[in-house]
Amino acid sequence: MKPAYLYLFLLGVLFSITSCLDDPEVTSWRKANDEFMLSLRDSSDFKPLEYNDRILYGDENYNYLDHPVSGIYYKTLVEGRGAVPLVGQTVQVEYEGRLYDGTVFDSGSRTTPVGTGVISGWSEVLYRIPQGSTWEVAIPYHLGYGEVKHGSIPAYSCLIFTMELVSIVED
Repeated sequence: MKPAYLYLFLLGVLFSITSCLDDPEVTSWRKANDEFMLSLRDSSDFKPLEYNDRILYGDENYNYLDHPVSGIYYKTLVEGRGAVPLVGQTVQVEYEGRLYDGTVFDSGSRTTPVGTGVISGWSEVLYRIPQGSTWEVAIPYHLGYGEVKHGSIPAYSCLIFTMELVSIVED
């Protein structure tokens, strides 16, 4: 008797997963987000955020051409002249987050350690942005919340943040 229940349960799970994959609304949203991120490649305003281990490890011989881009694009709105935080340092950030269509999903101030406690895309930005800078960043869905809905943020959403690195908090 138990194997029959297990079979029905597994069948239900499989049906749930495949029905989400075929949802035209989800497919359309993902396509629109992908097209938005692709459009940034041709933009003269946005630049790709490159991996930059030199910042983390102080290697002056770092060759930017040997490292791929992260998939994040950014535009400098205000160029700060302060220090760039290291992984593990705590920073204060003022931010606004929105979807590619302009829908604001969050804003405020956040104090967070660099490299932990935030989505992967934020971590990549935080150890590259100089203190005092304000950047607009576009984070692809795989460095955000991925293939799942998160609160009011639909699955497959690229996330656009205006981020100001206010300070590196002294411990």
